[in-house]
Amino acid sequence: MSLLQEALDGCAALARRVEHLEHDMVAQDLEIIKLKKRVKMLEMANKVKALKLRRLRKVGTSQRVDTSDDTIMEDASNQWRMIDELDRDEGAVKTVSDVDVVPTITAAPVKVGVPSTRRRRGVVIRDPEEKSSAKTPTETKSKDKEKDIDWEVAIDHVKQKAKENPYVQRLDYFKGMSYDDIRPIFEAKFNSNIEFLLKSKEQIKEEENRAIESINETPAQKATKRRRLNEEAEDVEELKQHLEIVPDEDDDVYT
Repeated sequence: MSLLQEALDGCAALARRVEHLEHDMVAQDLEIIKLKKRVKMLEMANKVKALKLRRLRKVGTSQRVDTSDDTIMEDASNQWRMIDELDRDEGAVKTVSDVDVVPTITAAPVKVGVPSTRRRRGVVIRDPEEKSSAKTPTETKSKDKEKDIDWEVAIDHVKQKAKENPYVQRLDYFKGMSYDDIRPIFEAKFNSNIEFLLKSKEQIKEEENRAIESINETPAQKATKRRRLNEEAEDVEELKQHLEIVPDEDDDVYT
C-alpha cells in the first residue's frame, strides 16, 4: 500500500508540475506577443519621427532661403530708396561722385535679378514711374467679348423676338385703333366665351364627336363634303341673284 500511495503521490505531483509548466508557456507566449506589438509600435514611431525630421529640415532650408531672399530684397529696396532720395536732393547729387553711385546701382539689379526656380516670399521692386498695367484674366476676357459683340445686331435680334411674341403681336394689332373700333372685337370674344360656358354637356360632347369625325374622315369623304359645301354656296348665290330687286325706270312709282 505504501508503494502504491507513493506512486499516486508522485503522479499527482508530476501532473501539477505539468500544469504549472503549461501555464508558464501560455504566459510566455502572451509576453512574446506583447513584445512584438511594442516593437512594431516603436518602429512606426521611429518612421514618423524620421518623416517629421525630414519635413523640419525642408522647412528650415526653405525658411533660410526665404529669409536670405527677404534680406536681399530689403537691401535692394533700401538702395533704390536711397538713390531716389539722392535724386530729389540736388545738393547731395552734386556732391556724390560717380564712383560711389555706380556700384550701388549695379549691385541692386544683380541681387534682384537672381533666377528663382521656386516661389519665394519677398518684396517686389518696381520702377515708381512705371504704371501698373496688369489686368485680371476675367476683365480682359469680358472686354474682348464686348468688343466682339455687334450691339446693333443684338438689339435687332431682341426686337425680332419681341415681335414674335403673341402678346406683342396683339398689342401691335390694336395700335392706332380707337375705343369704338376695339370694343366690338372684345364684345364678340366675350360673348363667344359666355356661349361656351353656357353650353350643356350634350352640346360639348356633340361638338367633340363632330371634330373627331372630321379628323377621322378619309380624303374621299373630305372631297365630297367640300364639293357639297361649294354646291350649297353656289345655290345661295343664285338665290340671292333671283331675290335681288332691280328698280324699273319706267315704273311711275319711282318718278
